[in-house]
Amino acid sequence: MENIKYPKNMSRDTILKEGVDNDYYKPPINEVIQHDEVSAVEQVNKKDYGRSTELYNEKMLAKQWRQHFITIPQSGQNHAELFENLKKASVNIKYLCVAKEHHARGGDHYHIYIATTSQAIKIAQIHRRIMETKGDIDGSINYQQVKTAPAVITYIKKDGNFLEYGTIPKRKNDPASAGSSADIDKLLIEIYNNEESLEDNIQQLKEKYPSYYTINYEAIIARLEAKENVAYKRWKPPEYNSTNTKLKPYQERIWELINTEPKTRQIIWVNGRPNSGKSFMFNYIDQNYDYGIYSAGSTASLDNAVYGYDGQGAICWDIPLNYNYADMGDALASTIEKFSDYGQTLTSRKYKGKKIQVRGHVIVFANRGVLPQLTHRDIIRINTRDDETEEQKLATWNITKKLLPKGRTIWLEEQMLHGQMSERRIYHSKAELPIEVLEDVYNQ
Repeated sequence: MENIKYPKNMSRDTILKEGVDNDYYKPPINEVIQHDEVSAVEQVNKKDYGRSTELYNEKMLAKQWRQHFITIPQSGQNHAELFENLKKASVNIKYLCVAKEHHARGGDHYHIYIATTSQAIKIAQIHRRIMETKGDIDGSINYQQVKTAPAVITYIKKDGNFLEYGTIPKRKNDPASAGSSADIDKLLIEIYNNEESLEDNIQQLKEKYPSYYTINYEAIIARLEAKENVAYKRWKPPEYNSTNTKLKPYQERIWELINTEPKTRQIIWVNGRPNSGKSFMFNYIDQNYDYGIYSAGSTASLDNAVYGYDGQGAICWDIPLNYNYADMGDALASTIEKFSDYGQTLTSRKYKGKKIQVRGHVIVFANRGVLPQLTHRDIIRINTRDDETEEQKLATWNITKKLLPKGRTIWLEEQMLHGQMSERRIYHSKAELPIEVLEDVYNQ
């Protein structure tokens, strides 16, 4: 085993007891069994650090401040025990406040404010007392220096569920609020253009930036309220429904298909040239379909596709013209195929994982024909130009079909040359036509 360096004021036994998991202290170890390259490590304190555990490194733990603001996310620790342990962190503590706040996603947040008069306290001293308090912590503890004590104290006391000790040291020029206008703008810019409610925006900020929100919450709420009171005009997208829209024949066929129960292994593949109405049909389904629509975009990742799916009745891929089929075709086909197994349960390993049953039609909008990797499935091929004649379709490719006297058929492709149309190429059989022509005109 490698040599482990410990801080001067902490023994190995103390480290194992505290359970500090970082790149300075090693994880608590009860038994290490080494066999070739295999080792089993059992953590004796059984504390769950969560998936987003921060590495509490030497540099961070060595920082010392006179005022600390700490947030413990989703904690299962006891309020009173945590409070009593923190009181022992240093004899220099003049004021301590530990507030408990219920968290919507389970567990509780703890907000802690610690102040001294003259001598600063190291983060390591506080961290040690937090980690020896029984109970799991799902996430990383956030430590920040406080420059605006009144704002922090006002916030953490707002719910009334707090324990405090000592008296708040008075400091010169302590402002009543914190955060410059520029700082707050940086924090709010990501939600300024959304249409969520004030409560939803506040909750979003609290969960994403708990410490900064706590310190600046008064100013942030004031800015959000001001934003909500400004009535901006917004362009309204067109609405499509059966009373104001006449669907093309191929669009009617799609609509009829998705209003019947899905079938296992079935894929509706809609191909056609750009500006032929594929995106319009997607929007029409989105606005009118009772079973909901899920946009998988052009993702070839099964984990991503499953994680975003919530049982909608239309599962749509919209493949762009420049899609890299050569590199991504196999993965894309595999993901689409999985979703075509109607009634099956799919699994995502993204974040905390997800399992969900497929309950919808699979629809692929593309500018090319069916992927060869999917031809073994039950493919319903729909061309956006199905309502046009063969002659009309060929004309868009500057191709003319001609029947020769002896009964043979040829295809003449013409291109512009010096401003005039001239015959450039002759195809003696349909098989010789370019693949994009075969897909667009003949659904092959």
